[in-house]
Order: sequence, then C-alpha cells, then structure tokens
Amino acid sequence: MVSFELTETQRMVQDMLHQFAENEMRPVAARHDEEESVPWELMEKAEATGIMMSYVGDGSGAGGMDGQFNMLGVLAAEELGWGCAGLTIAINGTQFAAGVVAQMGSPEQKRLFNDCLRGRDEHAHVKVAAMGFTEPQVGSDVSKIMTTARRDGAHYVLNGQKQFVTNGSIASVYVIWATLDRQAGRAGLRAFIIPRDTPGLRPGEKLRKMGIRASDTAPVYLDDCRVPETCMMGEPRTGYGGAKRIFDTTRPMVAALSLGIARAALEYAVAYAAEREQFGGPIASKQGVAFLLAEMAMEIEAARALT
Repeated sequence: MVSFELTETQRMVQDMLHQFAENEMRPVAARHDEEESVPWELMEKAEATGIMMSYVGDGSGAGGMDGQFNMLGVLAAEELGWGCAGLTIAINGTQFAAGVVAQMGSPEQKRLFNDCLRGRDEHAHVKVAAMGFTEPQVGSDVSKIMTTARRDGAHYVLNGQKQFVTNGSIASVYVIWATLDRQAGRAGLRAFIIPRDTPGLRPGEKLRKMGIRASDTAPVYLDDCRVPETCMMGEPRTGYGGAKRIFDTTRPMVAALSLGIARAALEYAVAYAAEREQFGGPIASKQGVAFLLAEMAMEIEAARALT
C-alpha cells in the first residue's frame, strides 16, 4: 500500500511484523483489552523474536536518530498498530525510557540501565522500563516541570509526582525528569535513572482507561527519593534538548501507530460493506458507501506519505 520504494530489508521487516501482528497479536487482543491485562506471554514472544528491545546500545539502536532506524520504527509501528494499539505500547513501552538513555546516557549509565533489565522480575516476567515526564498540573510542558531534584552532597533528592506513566506500576527501572531549579525553566531540566527498589520511589496503582487498555499506565510518586549523582544524565543546559529529541523521535511513531489503526478500521469496513446486503445487494455497491470508503483509503494513503 506504500507509495514509495522500500529496501529489501525494510520489506522483510515489514512482512515479519505483519505476520506477528496477524498470528500473535490479533488472536489475544480482544481478551487483553477487555481484561485490561498486561500481555506478558506476548511480550515474551516479542522479546524472543527481537521485536521487543529491552536494552540500549551506542545510540544507533534503541532510540537512535539515524534515518534507517526511524524508517524501520515507523514501519514497525504501523504494522503492530494494525494488530492492536494497546498491545503495541505494551511491547514497546520500554523504548520511551531506553531512547533517553541511548541519547543522553554515559557508557556507565547505559550499563546501569541494561543491568536493571537483565533476567526476569520477581513474578518471572520480562523486565520493562518506564519514563516519567508528564505531571498532573503541567502535562508535558517542559518549562513547568514541578518535580524537583535537590543536590545533597554526592546525591540528588527527588520529590514530585508523575502521571500517565507507561509501564508505571510494573517497571524495573525508571527514567524520571526533574528540575534542578524551577526558576531556570527549561535549562534546569534533567533526567535520572532510578531502579525500582530505590527508597522513596513509589509506583502507583494501574489506571483504568478508555483505550490502549493492554498497556500499563500509572502514576509514580517520589518522596525524598535519594539517588547518586551518577544517575543524572546530561550536561548543564542540555536537559531540554534531550527531551525535545526524544519527543521528535517518538512523534512519527505515534503517527504511524495511528496509521495502522486507521488501516485496520478501513479493512474491517470494506469487509463488512462487501458482506452486508441491503436493497438487493452489498452496501459496498451503493455510491454513498463506496465514496466514503474511497475517501478513507485516500486519506490513509496521504497520512502514510506524511508520516
């Protein structure tokens, strides 16, 4: 359906992801949506096939900025979104945090992050990470982050609350954004790697949602959460730039995910219109319906080109 030429590698990845979405995601999507349950078994399969990445490398992999990775990322988001948006976020939610560490973390910080994700958690589940940015009163406004990080010797003490955190109640490691100086605005922003068992970090209860229900979303509370200074990523005045790069990288993925949802909706609509009969024939043969379907297809193709 794409209107531009893909490389052989891109086509192979696209086909592999589509098969995974069709054979592994769709059969369990309705159950996890109804139960609002985390698809641990599916995440295990995704990890085994390399679809779910729970580590960071040198920056060219998870969260990398190169064009080849970004093209594969949007292809993946569309195909998995075609399978189920909620399951897609459950599979790839770790990448929000991993992208920050890949772009801003030192080699030692990347090792810390990776070590927190090795093995299985206390429930024998694959380990995941979470990024805490959004806050109850300020949303994702970078310049108005309220969570503070106060220096205390060789440590920082964090206080605040994060809201709508993907993997918030189940993560084994968190990347938390805080400000060193509220008066400094964007310049005071920093990101901290915080393992789950750090005293003062408290995951909240999983939220009930209208959509994306297979993905865990929860608040995260920081009450005098004390972390070594080595957990702070980025140099002075680079925090905002790091946050902006992360959002710039993920926004095309969100667009592609929405594209996959729209494509699935169109396919369902076309199939229904072909089998539903009224007034002597399938409703797809009626101009009022056919024109609507054609317009949907046109808008999806335009959205794909923009993405």
